[in-house]
Amino acid sequence: MKAQCSDKRTWAPVVVLILASVIASCSIAMAQWTDAAEACYQAGDDPASGIELCTAAIEGGELGDENLAITHSNRGNSYYDVAQYDQAVSDYEMALEIAPNDPVTLSNRGAAYLELEDYEQALEDLNSALSIYPDNPVALTNRCWVHAIQGRYELAQ
Repeated sequence: MKAQCSDKRTWAPVVVLILASVIASCSIAMAQWTDAAEACYQAGDDPASGIELCTAAIEGGELGDENLAITHSNRGNSYYDVAQYDQAVSDYEMALEIAPNDPVTLSNRGAAYLELEDYEQALEDLNSALSIYPDNPVALTNRCWVHAIQGRYELAQ
């Protein structure tokens, strides 16, 4: 014998309460991102402002691990954009301590090492990024540059 459900209209308030609870939970989680890190993320066109805003978000101490890793990575991008490659590497390392298998951050750190002419470390990071995300165009391009700079043209090709 099948179980019978009561009138579907009696379930509507329960569904609405569940959805409201889920939305509220998401809003609370997003509030951390919006309040502390959104401005840092949005400052991509202004690296100096990005560094300042990301630093404030990091020092605020309110970010969860995922948002903290993203914010360090974003500040690293801003440092990269103003040619402060050592600082960029430092922030990428902080992000990778939290999220060690992030292929974008690995690729970005590899690009910073490329700029610092630390080709072996650049290749290590770029290969790691490509082992996770084989079609990463930035990692592929930068690995090509490393091989070309080192005269390994066949590998570059």
